[in-house]
Amino acid sequence: MSPRPPPKGPISVDIHPRPRQPSDGHTPLPDTLPRVDFGSPATTNLQNPSRTTGTPGDGDLDAITPAPTVTASDLPSVPVPAPAAAPRSLERYWVASAAQLPAPDAQGIRTLKGRQYVDVPGGGIVHVEADPDTGLYLYRAKLPRELQASGPVLVRDPSGTLWHPVDEIGSTTYPFEAQVLFHRRIAERALVKSYFAEATDQHADDFIAHFGDKDKAEAELKRLQLGFPHLDQEVRAWERAYKGIDDGERIRRLAIGAKIRRLYKWQGETLEKVHRDGRLVGFKLDLDLGNRKNQTLPIFSTRAYSIVSLNLQGSAVQKLGGLIAGFAHIETLKIRIYGTTIELPVEIERLTALRVLNMSETRLTLGPGDVERLTNLPRLQELNLEKCNLQLAPSVRGMTELRVLMLGDNGISDLPAGLSQLPGPSRLHVLDLHRNRNIRAAPDISGMSELRVLDLRDTGINQLPVGLGSADGPLRLEVLKLGDNRIWVAPSLRGMTALRELDLGNTGIDRLPEGITSEIPKTNLDISNNDIASIPEHIEIRKGFELRFNPITDPSTLRRLIFARRQTGTDIWLGTGDADLTVNLWLRNVPQDQIPDKLTLWDSVFPVSEGPLAPNKMKIRELSRTPEFQVERQILQRRVWAYLERFAEADQDERVQLTQILRNEPSPGQMLDKLEEELRKYDAGRQNQPPHHLPKRPRLD
Repeated sequence: MSPRPPPKGPISVDIHPRPRQPSDGHTPLPDTLPRVDFGSPATTNLQNPSRTTGTPGDGDLDAITPAPTVTASDLPSVPVPAPAAAPRSLERYWVASAAQLPAPDAQGIRTLKGRQYVDVPGGGIVHVEADPDTGLYLYRAKLPRELQASGPVLVRDPSGTLWHPVDEIGSTTYPFEAQVLFHRRIAERALVKSYFAEATDQHADDFIAHFGDKDKAEAELKRLQLGFPHLDQEVRAWERAYKGIDDGERIRRLAIGAKIRRLYKWQGETLEKVHRDGRLVGFKLDLDLGNRKNQTLPIFSTRAYSIVSLNLQGSAVQKLGGLIAGFAHIETLKIRIYGTTIELPVEIERLTALRVLNMSETRLTLGPGDVERLTNLPRLQELNLEKCNLQLAPSVRGMTELRVLMLGDNGISDLPAGLSQLPGPSRLHVLDLHRNRNIRAAPDISGMSELRVLDLRDTGINQLPVGLGSADGPLRLEVLKLGDNRIWVAPSLRGMTALRELDLGNTGIDRLPEGITSEIPKTNLDISNNDIASIPEHIEIRKGFELRFNPITDPSTLRRLIFARRQTGTDIWLGTGDADLTVNLWLRNVPQDQIPDKLTLWDSVFPVSEGPLAPNKMKIRELSRTPEFQVERQILQRRVWAYLERFAEADQDERVQLTQILRNEPSPGQMLDKLEEELRKYDAGRQNQPPHHLPKRPRLD
């Protein structure tokens, strides 16, 4: 049977043309995939899937049915959502335990062992590190194992201590103010760098922090940019003015020039910054003026207002007026000139903004016309002219802002004019006139209620200052030094609850001041070299007390001193010592039959050839200054002879150790204790060694 020919019915196929391939050879994937419909002209019988609906003859299994129509068409364009990037979770940076962390500070930062932690939303705490890309106000979360923080950037909520994350593009779950701060800082830095490209982010931050307002900052940047070429020209001319062969001088000038240029543009380093009340006010300039005579000083007409503190040092400098006048705006001036006597520059009167003047240890002379010169500095708060050999005291009349006055060791005989006249001195915190032996009369400190430090040591006064201890006097004193003045009477300390240090050494007093307690003074009490024979029982003898060279004979006090030395490790009291330098000092009540052996032992340890003042012998004599020598002399004497016997029997190594202790320990009482401790160590070592080789254990057959 021959096969039937295929039917002549039409077969339709929808074919879409193939897109032309791009010239670069890369065929992009289509946005949507085509849908291919494999349907047939005949419809499927839903009641009997094995049968189809058609002509009656179509049911023949041997019949050849028409080929189905194949139709290709596009699917409707349905957007397929792209997979969202997984957010960087802040929770993975949470610390496991925060039990040991301290409470957050005002900025919301917890600091432990140099590491910083902040609280974040959700109750977590994360370790953070300042982000170098965003400055000191923004931080990144950091894992413990990371060398550099990689977590989200965090900023603090200004209304509290909670820190919030900020993503990389500036959007944030944190209030809008944080974004403003972030972008404003970037803009401010860009502004500064547009004028001075070499400025770092820190330089820019310092500049903006000082000027605050952006308009003010930009106006100052313009002024600096316009003035810098002239300053650079002046500095360059001064650098090149030196024609000598000293390379050191040339290097010094170049260093000074580079520093002035840098500070002019507010590009100071950390150690050069000057703050007041927590705010950056400028920078300090340290100038080494060298030691060459007749050298021109770095005097420039262009003023660097960023320099608010000037420190001049060197030698062979005659006139500083021109240099000082170029910095008339400064707030602090420190001058230390070595080897040359200088006069007070007349130009110093121009420094009307000056707050601190320090010319200590400079050979400064004051003429009659200079005494009133400093009164033209209305804002002066600190005046330090110590060790200047002034001869004449400067007037402080009208200096209502003065807080610190230091005129020690100057040879002046009169008190500064205006010192005791209100309202000026009433604001003094520190008054130091020590070692001016010709003053004689103590200042009247009535009304100086703000005074914290009063130093009148070795001034020649023979009476207490008027107002000391009175209700209108300085009851908040912290340091009171009256030593080396024969005032004979101890001041009352009642009401001086803030007192930390009290010096009444060598004042001739025979009893302790009223008001001394276990807390007053808090740290130091010097009553050495007086006529005190005992310490009252109610006064605790404690560390910080200095009672040397007082004729203390009271047995109870002496025993308390022994106990105090053992507790504190220091000799609170030592006497003058016995005048006897011979062995007889240690032979008191020794039986006559023992004396020859003692003398032999003494000579073996201290040979006659070493002389009566041999160092080791004098150290043993120091024991006569201890309180034990006064109340436990026999016990102390036995301890001395026991030590000498052991020293005579010691080997060379042991003697070396004992001699080092003997010579190096400054405390006589501690010295003997340490010598005995060293001997016990050697005894313990010998006891642990067998006296001879032990016999071998016999074998058991």
